[in-house]
Amino acid sequence: MTADGAPQRWARDPAGPVAQELAQTLSQPAGWPAKLGLGLGAAEESLTIVAFETFLLFYYTQVIGLSGSLSGLAITLALCVDAVLDPTLGILSDRMSGARFGRRHTLMIWALVPLAISSCLIFSAPVGRSALATFGYLSLFAITMRASISGISIPLYAIGGELSRSPPERTLLLSIRTIGGGVGRLLASYTALNFFFHATADYPNGQFNPRAYPGYGFYVAALSVLLAGAGIVGTYRRIRSIERLEAPKPAHPSSLFAFFGELVRAFRVTFNLRIAFFVSCFGYIVMALISTLKLHLATYFWRIGLGDTRNVLLSVALGMLIGAPLARPIVRRLDRKPALLCGVIGFVAANLLSVALPALGLAPAPGTRALVWTVISLQFLSGVFFGLFVVAGGSITADIADEHEVNTGKPQQGLVQGMLFFAIKVGSALASLMAGVTLDLIHFPVSRHVDSVPPQTVHRLVVVTAAILLGVGVVVTTAASMYRISAAKQREITRLLALSKAGK
Repeated sequence: MTADGAPQRWARDPAGPVAQELAQTLSQPAGWPAKLGLGLGAAEESLTIVAFETFLLFYYTQVIGLSGSLSGLAITLALCVDAVLDPTLGILSDRMSGARFGRRHTLMIWALVPLAISSCLIFSAPVGRSALATFGYLSLFAITMRASISGISIPLYAIGGELSRSPPERTLLLSIRTIGGGVGRLLASYTALNFFFHATADYPNGQFNPRAYPGYGFYVAALSVLLAGAGIVGTYRRIRSIERLEAPKPAHPSSLFAFFGELVRAFRVTFNLRIAFFVSCFGYIVMALISTLKLHLATYFWRIGLGDTRNVLLSVALGMLIGAPLARPIVRRLDRKPALLCGVIGFVAANLLSVALPALGLAPAPGTRALVWTVISLQFLSGVFFGLFVVAGGSITADIADEHEVNTGKPQQGLVQGMLFFAIKVGSALASLMAGVTLDLIHFPVSRHVDSVPPQTVHRLVVVTAAILLGVGVVVTTAASMYRISAAKQREITRLLALSKAGK
């Protein structure tokens, strides 16, 4: 029984006014406080993930001096633990009907403190410790940070699918969420390279300055808590009004095995959920790999200065800010699946060209202004296509959750989001491990002097990166082409859900 007695009302009349009121509420647009909250929550996620993916491997390998394999292994371990945890968090957020702050927001509130602590300390590694001790330190706080990010992001993504069942409204919500993600990327990259990793007399390349990282960690911690708190406040009223009208949720699974039994059943029942799993996994191998190695590429391959490195990172975020609103008319005109395929192909191609063209001598020479603008342009395009990919993919995910509800008779937005977060973490883990092991296999040195790194070593890094981008890009495009989804199918699913909510 909930505090407001909603279950009793459902028990008395499961096909009556409560169910009808819920169906009517879900068909209405979400208010702007909820939309703004969704965008700010997404900004928090992007802020912390950019800090984790873009700066962490570089910090531990090139500044602290931990080997690439151990650094990559620690980050991979964190992502693997997080991947196992994600579906559990998704199911919990589906089932926590009696929680004080609601089944979505309670998990988000619980995650705030560990997120703040881990974001601070992960960029303050003790100096002079053994490699094993540094590995343990990185592993501990990487696991805590990634689990805390998921504790906020998984309920938030489920909220994005629950705010409205109207397809146009959902596309708008996903555009807002993607714009919020772009803002988070801007906040992470712009402030990092402008205010923390700026050039000094001792460190002309400020990303090598060990004293800059603790301050950056504190900044990420403080801002992430502020943004996540704003996301909680903004979405709270709308979601609680929906939760109070919902039918009682079934009891929690009795064990961890029961949790994962639900995941296996979900994977088996809904074909599109299986496809979404593979698209998410392989898509984020591409994204995480290029994010993880971007500082290495900018410093040693493109050989661009700190200010230009900042502009390269910012160009991706700016592209997302433009790609997200453009996605709405594109999705409306092409439908979700063709729009998703355009986003995938464009994103992979832009990143592959950023690496392949200079390596093949088809772009201006490293270190020149012409190359800087070539890379910035390609990275901007990758951001535009990524915005399209995220909006179209998010809309498809919400549709798949509806389809899965029709297939099972149970609303499981959290479970669906948890499964896809699991896939994303598997992809990110594989990318981090590939990046770290690659640095060791090609004997990439720990050096603050760009000219001291042999050109053949840099060339090997570029060849491996390009090969992975091309191979994985083909796989994710093939998987995305297999979706069984259309606007007509979604209209029928929405009709069936409306009848179900009304008890007919």
